Amino acid sequence: MLLYLLLLILIPAIWIAFEIGLVVRDRSRGMGSNTQDKGTRYFNFISIALGITIAAILNGYSKFFFPGGRTTIVFLIGLVIMLAGMALRFWAFVTLGVSFRTTIETHNDQQVVKRGPYRLVRHPSYSGLLLICCGYGIAL
Repeated sequence: MLLYLLLLILIPAIWIAFEIGLVVRDRSRGMGSNTQDKGTRYFNFISIALGITIAAILNGYSKFFFPGGRTTIVFLIGLVIMLAGMALRFWAFVTLGVSFRTTIETHNDQQVVKRGPYRLVRHPSYSGLLLICCGYGIAL
């Protein structure tokens, strides 16, 4: 039980620290502007935070467990999906390097990237976020 709790706190904490680091990096470089965003960035952040919080609260109620209680295999599958999402998002970040932003921005000499995870999926960073959130829900 203690291992469940430790992993369920540690993995999201690493993810959150990475996301905060990305925002700080963007802001320190004068990038990541959301002047044309119309609140979508904040809505997404609040939705993710609210979803994770509700999932964690519901995790405390046994009526939401599978018949027979918690299952270790489902928990581990959820953690693997979370880690895969984190790895995909990080791979997208590394592939784009200084061009990676936490907001959608373009510049005049920007080119379409077709290497790394971008040869497999057009939006690997968003796909990674989706996997992280789904994995968290499955782990709970």
